[in-house]
Amino acid sequence: MTARGERTRGRLIEAARELLLTTDYDALRVADICRQAGVSYGTFYVYFENRKTIALIVLTEFIEQSFDEIFSAPRQADAFASILEANLLYVRRYRRYAGLRRCLLQMTHTVPEAADLMQRINREFTLRLAADIRRRTAAELDQGRLDFVIHSLGSMIEEMLYKAYVLSDPLLASLARSLKRMAEHMSVLWYRTLYGCNPDPAQVGSAAPLLRLALAPSDG
Repeated sequence: MTARGERTRGRLIEAARELLLTTDYDALRVADICRQAGVSYGTFYVYFENRKTIALIVLTEFIEQSFDEIFSAPRQADAFASILEANLLYVRRYRRYAGLRRCLLQMTHTVPEAADLMQRINREFTLRLAADIRRRTAAELDQGRLDFVIHSLGSMIEEMLYKAYVLSDPLLASLARSLKRMAEHMSVLWYRTLYGCNPDPAQVGSAAPLLRLALAPSDG
């Protein structure tokens, strides 16, 4: 492909990315992508088969860049500090690109390639996090159980972020307004679940009340 062709293709991808930030996948039209990119309708089909193809490229690049940013960051020696740093990066990127997360979830219901992408990324996340946890503990860990815990907690956090930044759930509004507060609360949940104890109270900031959360079963 020529340099000019690469530039045109890049403009189309960027146009699709911008539209998907605010447009549902089902409402995405090739004509709108071309108008946004400033190219003719026919030019689109020189580079892409259809809207599904370009949407998958946009979402794959977004997901891979997100994971590269999180997992390439220098790891803190302290476990809670490392979790908090990763969550801050993740929440910041989730809020900025909430529209792309919305589109990815929409596409998983109708586009098999999108469902495959989601499963691949979830598996990679589980494997990388499990490896990091094993490096931080001398205890023998059952791989299957550790994978289950990570996948379950990750799914719960993903649902919470979707409600906070895509659906604007009023119950999460106070947390959603501050990336730091959201990340602190997420990190306490991660730490307590993974390590079975509380992190240092001096590290948790606004999430300190969570450290006192210990519900006793009802006698009734």
